[in-house]
Formats: sequence, C-alpha cells, structure tokens
Amino acid sequence: MRTLRHATAPLLCLLALQAASTAQAEIRVVQKIATAPLVAASFDEAAAQFDRQRATTFGTVQARFDASYTLRFFPGWCQVTGAVVEATVSGTLPQWTGEASADAATRQRWMALTADPRERIAQMERDARTAALEMDTLIQGMPSKADCDAVKTEVGRIVEQVKARHLGSR
Repeated sequence: MRTLRHATAPLLCLLALQAASTAQAEIRVVQKIATAPLVAASFDEAAAQFDRQRATTFGTVQARFDASYTLRFFPGWCQVTGAVVEATVSGTLPQWTGEASADAATRQRWMALTADPRERIAQMERDARTAALEMDTLIQGMPSKADCDAVKTEVGRIVEQVKARHLGSR
C-alpha cells in the first residue's frame, strides 16, 4: 500500500499543477490618439487644411502588439501560466479651433467631414482587440512542452500569425 501511495503522489501533484496552470491572460488596448489643431476662422478654411493633411497627418492609424508571459518549468515540462497581450493603437484626429463657436449645423458638417479618421481609429481598435483575444486564446490553449525555448518560439509564432491575419500590412 505504501508503494502505491508514493508512486501516485508525483502523478497527483503534476495533475494538480496542470489543472492550476491554465494561463490567465490579460488583454489591454491602449489608445495613443493625438489631436492636431487646425487654426481656422471658418469651416471652409478648416476643411481646406484638413484636406491638405488628410493623407499624411490624419491618414495613418497603427497598431502594435506586445505579448509577455510567465512560464512554469519542471524538468521535461514547460507551460505558459500567465500572459499579457497589449495592443497599442495610435493615430491623429483633427481638432478645429473654431468648432466650439460654430453653429450646430456647421459642427455637424465638421463631424461628417472628419468621420473617416475617427472611424479608422475605431476600426483599428476593434481589429486590435479581436487579434489580442485570439492571441490570448491560442496562447492559453498551448499544450505544455518539454522545453521552454520551444514554448517561447511557439508564442512568438502565434503572435506574428495573428498579427498578419488581422492587421495585414497595416
């Protein structure tokens, strides 16, 4: 009886560790949204400035990913036990200095004119959150491996594959 108890104790410990080691990831979407003031007395002047800067200042929206994780290692066994997937979305929105003093119809025209950069930033945030959730799911679902270097390589592959699939060349 004593031999059986000693033989099963390490197995029970490993099973308990396996059950408790499910990765608990945290997903963060960080916004780094700048504003670029357009100093103009009228809507038409502001609209002209916006059009001139549309492709450069307001045309770029980017997402960057960082994935950090902790590993649990025992001889011959390594597994991800926690992860943080962070997506940073950056872009620039136009800010017309005369908007506050404009009438409601003009402010509405300004919002319609500048809707594109706001929507592109919002879409990038949605895409980044979707990609981060997928990364989280795939990293948490990774089976343990005998070697922590293999786990690190697999996490890197997952991050790059998901980035390419969701964000493409953006």
